[in-house]
Amino acid sequence: MERYARCTAEQAEAALRQGDDLPGLQARLYENAYRLGRLPGRLLRVQGVDDTMTLGRFLYGILDIDFEGSANGEITIDRCYFSNYYSPEVCRLMSAMDRGLLAGLAGGGDLAFSQRITEGHACCRARFTMAGNSASALSQEEQIR
Repeated sequence: MERYARCTAEQAEAALRQGDDLPGLQARLYENAYRLGRLPGRLLRVQGVDDTMTLGRFLYGILDIDFEGSANGEITIDRCYFSNYYSPEVCRLMSAMDRGLLAGLAGGGDLAFSQRITEGHACCRARFTMAGNSASALSQEEQIR
């Protein structure tokens, strides 16, 4: 996992330095993670935010991420393996994968972070909303320009 963390951090830093097509990169990260989450979401018949949070906790646990999600979509991450390797900018870029994975598990939805460990906070906080919810969680700050 250390190799993966270092490699993704290096690749993301290079993309940020070179000014690559960051929205395109985020879209690819999102789509790949969406597909990854969609299979277990379908197989386990995930229905609703509560199921999404339960499965998310299991999957993130494999990655040494302490993921706690509530039935209303509030997420707290007290410990994240990747926070030791990612800068705040890399974390924002790579969070497209988090958005995609949870949306894939649920069959749609949005994830928005309000704070991150990589930005000096004690924990990450985010909110996941299901697709079709009139209040989309995706914020402008989640999009790298």
